[in-house]
Amino acid sequence: MELTDNFRNLTSHSFRSAGSVADIIELAVAGHLQKIIHLDGVFRIDQLLFDLDEVKEQLMKQNKTGSTDNREFDHEMIKLDAARRRLGVGRATIEGLVENGLIEASLRVNDRHHKGRINKWIRTADLDEFAERHCTVAQIVAWSSIEQNEILGRLADQNVDPVFEGFRQREKFFRRSDIEELNLI
Repeated sequence: MELTDNFRNLTSHSFRSAGSVADIIELAVAGHLQKIIHLDGVFRIDQLLFDLDEVKEQLMKQNKTGSTDNREFDHEMIKLDAARRRLGVGRATIEGLVENGLIEASLRVNDRHHKGRINKWIRTADLDEFAERHCTVAQIVAWSSIEQNEILGRLADQNVDPVFEGFRQREKFFRRSDIEELNLI
């Protein structure tokens, strides 16, 4: 097999439009890629050279350009940044909610812009359900016209613990049922 300009190593940005490095390795291990060049003295997988056209063809056959998990995606999915804006919290807080399992997120390969980039997506139904059951200190302040420190003091006096402590005082999440019992909303 002759070495042409179409052969690239795994770290090449050319493969990002086709799929992830893991997908390419999976295809190679499964024997679907026949055009792999091993240069003399190369003992690392990231230095193997793969034929770009063959990789793209095999990924299309294997339907590897979609999501990275089995969860179904629909038009009711939004990116993490849109979910952050919808809840009115900072980036670190929404990521913390996802990492702590309070809001479920799925990974999805971006197949339109910035191909190959994996983003976290949240179902709007899950986000709305979370927002119905929880509220932030900032929301309580807006609803009750009571100062933030007074609200936090009342909650501490009643031993009401936040479900999640955001990275700002205003982004502490409490159960709405706990807040309603104290007549704060």
